Amino acid sequence: MAIVLAGCGPQRAEPDGRCVARAEEVAAWLKSVAVNEGDVTFWPVAPGRQDAPGLSLYGGTPGVVLFFHELHRTTGRDDYRVLAERGARWVASRAATDGAAMHWIVEGDDGKPAADAGLYTGTAGIGWMFLQLGGEWRRQARGAAEWLSKDARWGIVNDVVSGAAGVGLFLVRASHELREPRYLDGARAAGDWLLSEAIREKSGLRWKLSRDFARVYPNFSHGTAGVAFFLAVLYARTKDERYLRAALDGAAWLESVRPPTDAGAAWYRHEPDARELYYVGWCHGPAGTARLFRQLHRVTGDATWSSMERECARWVLNCGAPKPLPGFWNVSVCCGTAGVGEFFVDLFHTTRDDEYRARARVMAEHLDATAAPGAPGLKWVQAEHRVKPDDVRAQTGYMQGAAGIGLFFLKMSGRRFTPPDSPY
Repeated sequence: MAIVLAGCGPQRAEPDGRCVARAEEVAAWLKSVAVNEGDVTFWPVAPGRQDAPGLSLYGGTPGVVLFFHELHRTTGRDDYRVLAERGARWVASRAATDGAAMHWIVEGDDGKPAADAGLYTGTAGIGWMFLQLGGEWRRQARGAAEWLSKDARWGIVNDVVSGAAGVGLFLVRASHELREPRYLDGARAAGDWLLSEAIREKSGLRWKLSRDFARVYPNFSHGTAGVAFFLAVLYARTKDERYLRAALDGAAWLESVRPPTDAGAAWYRHEPDARELYYVGWCHGPAGTARLFRQLHRVTGDATWSSMERECARWVLNCGAPKPLPGFWNVSVCCGTAGVGEFFVDLFHTTRDDEYRARARVMAEHLDATAAPGAPGLKWVQAEHRVKPDDVRAQTGYMQGAAGIGLFFLKMSGRRFTPPDSPY
């Protein structure tokens, strides 16, 4: 590629031009595949396929809007602001309203429209996008919070991605930024639901994705680490000791099932049938699970938890990523290079340890080397699912596409970007 990223890193007060240049190449490709209709713009999930335009934060237009918003804040370029606003108008136009409350109908896994509440799959994530945009868009953020705080909108799901933990994280953030105590009451309702869903073991507490779901995930996206993280965040806002006790019990259960190794801390993907499979990244690996330990350190001051965070990092350092691994198969924020890179950037800012900065640069260089020319700009062609390695595509969105990778480059340049599920 044309730009060597060896010096690109999160060490400067001003944005590092090399990483910003990479983000702008991502923007060039995203601009080239945008669909403009009147005064709105949206992005297909995977340009060139027949996919419907996505509404989720995970893979749809909201993540692209966030990328252009942050790129405008970094560069000051007005065209990026305009694209963010056009995308936000498209998302706003899809809202279903009930008085002041708003929600969004998204396409579920079965292809049928559904009123999804989730942070990465539905209304909570869309609300957070509007909260980030600020200004006039806070009306939509407030509308999402109104809808989510009325009832148990998360249904029977517990996790960060689509369930009570993720919805609660958005409501905690919305309550603080919109100065509305009722939204914190909604977050408490999510926390109380999760307390009722906890499964007591001799060593502590664990959570299933839902009561009837057969698998048990220990890590962040669908499992105990993510639920316990939310409860620790909720404790920080409410000082309700029940939530802290449950979060600590979740961490205790995780410690009890951590396989003994001298290589650091990591947990299997799920039980009962994937105890030998280890992922690396945000979704099912230590790069995500470490967030629980950072939050526990923040609320307790106990150095045990920062030590556990470092043990998670040590496992990632020792596993050899970004070399190909069973649990490290793409370059995305969710499952691969960009998410691991963000973990190391965040750790560097937290610890000032140059080893983490150096590994973040390795991830940036890997992304640089694996990018495909997008004519114009850059894109990444990858398999989203480990079990479907031949189903490759270039995606536009946050957790599995170019927008998330662009946000990682902005974070490498010095821009801070903190989703509701991040303690950094």
